[in-house]
Amino acid sequence: MNQEQGNTDREYCPNFERTGTCIHGELCTKIHRTPEISRCIVFHHLYPDPQFFSDAIDNPSILQFTNEEKTNYLNAFYLDVYYMLIQFGPLDDLLIASNRTESMVGNVFAMFREVDAAAACLLALNHHYYAGRKILITFTPITRLSSAVCQGIDDGKCQLGDKCFFIHPFNVPIYSEVFPRVQRMFATPF
Repeated sequence: MNQEQGNTDREYCPNFERTGTCIHGELCTKIHRTPEISRCIVFHHLYPDPQFFSDAIDNPSILQFTNEEKTNYLNAFYLDVYYMLIQFGPLDDLLIASNRTESMVGNVFAMFREVDAAAACLLALNHHYYAGRKILITFTPITRLSSAVCQGIDDGKCQLGDKCFFIHPFNVPIYSEVFPRVQRMFATPF
């Protein structure tokens, strides 16, 4: 159902347009416009969030993590992915979604400075393995990551919480070290 051909009477899926993912997936009744090339790519379900796995098992008490362990794990993952990606070209931003919806959990969004770098990354890494997990990468229609990030998370006004359709990025403590000149301030979309 995600093809544009012959679907002139249907509208584009607003969730897919904003984040490159849709909770309905292939069953969505709206059109998912996947660009042939983009500066922004999404790694679907790449981050194995320890809290998500802990919450998913029957007895979560057997798999306990301290906040320091979670932070260290997040930092290590972020650096590992960052260094894996910059070999293809400079990055403008890198986000890990903390959302718990099936379509967003563990997604990593990378905004490259150049389209060629994103294309090279997709060609080189798609369907390879990272930490025993198969990598699935797609181009997204996102032109600015700031427009894909939920505007209500900073002031705590997002009523959907981690089930929100907009990206709720993890607060990665080493972000300012990786992107030293960038102060993470997400502008309001037009």
